[in-house]
Amino acid sequence: METAWEESINAATKEGDYESTCRPGLNKMSLTNFIESINAEFKFDNILADLQLNIAGEIKSSEHGRIAKNLITPTVECGNVLVRFYPCELDNVKLETGSVEFEVRALQILHEFNLPVPVPLLFINDSRQYINRIGTFNVFAYKMLPGRPLKRQELTPETALACGQLLSRLIEAASNFVPLNGDYRSKGDIEHLIVIAGKLSTKHPELKENPRFIEMLRFTEQPSIHESLSQTPMGIVHGDFFHENVLVDDDSNHHVIPTGIIDFGDAYYGHLIMDICIGAMELSFVQDAELDLHCLREFLRPNMKWLVDNQIDCNLFIDLLLVNCFRFAMYTYDDCFDTNPYCKRFKDLSAPHVKNQIHEIYSHLIQEHT
Repeated sequence: METAWEESINAATKEGDYESTCRPGLNKMSLTNFIESINAEFKFDNILADLQLNIAGEIKSSEHGRIAKNLITPTVECGNVLVRFYPCELDNVKLETGSVEFEVRALQILHEFNLPVPVPLLFINDSRQYINRIGTFNVFAYKMLPGRPLKRQELTPETALACGQLLSRLIEAASNFVPLNGDYRSKGDIEHLIVIAGKLSTKHPELKENPRFIEMLRFTEQPSIHESLSQTPMGIVHGDFFHENVLVDDDSNHHVIPTGIIDFGDAYYGHLIMDICIGAMELSFVQDAELDLHCLREFLRPNMKWLVDNQIDCNLFIDLLLVNCFRFAMYTYDDCFDTNPYCKRFKDLSAPHVKNQIHEIYSHLIQEHT
């Protein structure tokens, strides 16, 4: 007899209903194999029972990350719940920052400061923990937030300002995080990027001879950037603050209103300025090849007080924009480094006239603040 879980999955993966279950491009067999593999070791119903939840409809597969498998599970008690499956050997396969343990801890802390973030659910079993080791996976779950991801084509100075306001709230709350017994040392700042550059060039030897890769690596290795960054405040860094990780609703005038922040899978304990620079870099490119300095200005505006109070000058800000272009060029590397859109962003942001324009924006915002 099929469990409720198996009935739901089988119904969802019938011929012709594939698009409602998987993102376009996700091979149907890969989802089927994943379902079979977890049911071979345990029953999904048992996971939900430990969460004190009951299935209330069709289970779907959300867009998978490169590492985690995510299942959207409608429940009687909590509405839609996202159940995330991480390989137990996560550190061996992941270039990006973050860990399951830190993700859960970060979400708990930020929720306590009333940030609109997902809230982990407790497993009511012998462990009474938020992460359950099940077979070859670390599993945790949280109630999904309302709203939809912001689309790149919706990026305007107005939406950039609203996203900047949301990030300023995140940074204020994130700065209150205190590592427990040194458990959460920084693993996502420049040292991490240099390490993964070594891993990536070992796996892809052609990168060792690639002029753009070498240029970006040498820029990132500059001791002056390390030293300046080390003087800035630390806390929870989201690590991937871009449009798709901002949830929005539409108001009556068809304006998008940011309502939440999702996907803390890359979160780490590090220097908070990194999130401002990642967000500024991501939300100022309204298309991969089109820099919108109006969006950059408006995104920075609500974060300017923090930047001024912590004596972050424009030179460091620009340097870290470029460093984070290198970060995401490595994260998204696929066969040809030179055509990666983050390499194009690095080139655009390195141009002297663009740097001068950013300096003008930064100076003007400082004057507004003071």
